[in-house]
Amino acid sequence: MIATRGLAAVLAMIVAPLAALAQTSAAKPKIERPVQEVPAAETGIASVYSADLEGQLTASGQRYDSNRLTAAHRTLPLGTRIRVTDPATGTSVRVVVNDRWGGGPGRVVNLSRRAAEEVGLGSYGQLTVQVEIERLGDGSVDPPEDEPVFREPLAPRIEATSNDLAGRTQRCENEAEILGLRDAWRDNHVRTCLARKPVQRVR
Repeated sequence: MIATRGLAAVLAMIVAPLAALAQTSAAKPKIERPVQEVPAAETGIASVYSADLEGQLTASGQRYDSNRLTAAHRTLPLGTRIRVTDPATGTSVRVVVNDRWGGGPGRVVNLSRRAAEEVGLGSYGQLTVQVEIERLGDGSVDPPEDEPVFREPLAPRIEATSNDLAGRTQRCENEAEILGLRDAWRDNHVRTCLARKPVQRVR
């Protein structure tokens, strides 16, 4: 009888702390990580990096390489993987956002030369595309490279005072200059720009 009581006491000494530990663990609040909302797909104009930017530093710290599938975007976190599609043909390309870019009205993404060729942008300088997010990046950037890179300032944007051919040509040539387009790329951009319907100004 005494032995039975002693065994029960020992078991109580073991079980009580375990029960208390289980209650403490169950009482701990769960840490919920905030779910990052994925932005909706956007449609707009895609352009291509100027050849003059080859080898220059991007916002991620990487140097621009025209043979890599990369892109610049205004707001998406660096490291975000996106799919850029030409709605007219269904042709698409997957790229990683590794740079920032101001662009202009209606422009949504700036593509590396290789990405532009794969989506069918070719030498037109611009193309209407749909941008879909496949995976959001964490915004991390690579360490910047030591060698400083000189960036020429962008040409100032001008606004012509008329919608006649001369005024529109001036605006289109200014767009090409801001994008850094040269030779056939510049000529094709100006032709495509002039083919767009003129904006009607409200008086």
